[in-house]
Amino acid sequence: MNLSPRDRLIVTIALVTVLVIALIALLAYPQFRQLGTLDAQLADAVKQEQLAKSQLQQRQAFKDRAVEVNAKWLRLMNQVPDSPDLPSFIIELQDTAFKSGVQIVSVTPLQPAAEGGVSSVTVSLEILGSWSKTVDFMQDLMKLDRGIRLVSFDTRVTTNEGVAGRRNFEIPPYALDSQISLKAYMIPSGAAAAASGAKK
Repeated sequence: MNLSPRDRLIVTIALVTVLVIALIALLAYPQFRQLGTLDAQLADAVKQEQLAKSQLQQRQAFKDRAVEVNAKWLRLMNQVPDSPDLPSFIIELQDTAFKSGVQIVSVTPLQPAAEGGVSSVTVSLEILGSWSKTVDFMQDLMKLDRGIRLVSFDTRVTTNEGVAGRRNFEIPPYALDSQISLKAYMIPSGAAAAASGAKK
């Protein structure tokens, strides 16, 4: 078959075009496959990152909760210790009285006694002060770090003459002389150790 120069040129261009298309297809197909693989790896990496963030948030939440639980545990141990710790308790009572503006005349602790699963020590107080300062003292008692219960509260009006020699600061002409009975609680040593072991 004789082809004119023009036809030969067209055939040659067609063959070259087919070869170029075939070459591009052969070279590009593996790249497209590799791109698909990279897309899958990228999607997997995003999932792994999201999972890692979720696990980190959970661990942070657990850590925050553990800190909160430990703080509550320490607060509870301060409120209900494993010993009477009367010296620090009496100092706390004196500090509270000074803050409220009343005078503690006497503090009389009794021997600890078993009470259910805990022990308690009864402390009797006599205080002098005005009506408003006595009320402040009673309210402040309920804010002590130590866990206590008010057992009884008796008061009577007295005068400066009635408390002569029993006061070290000025009180109103008519003040309250109050007798207060408190119970401070503690966990026996064996029970405290068992509770600490259970917590761990």
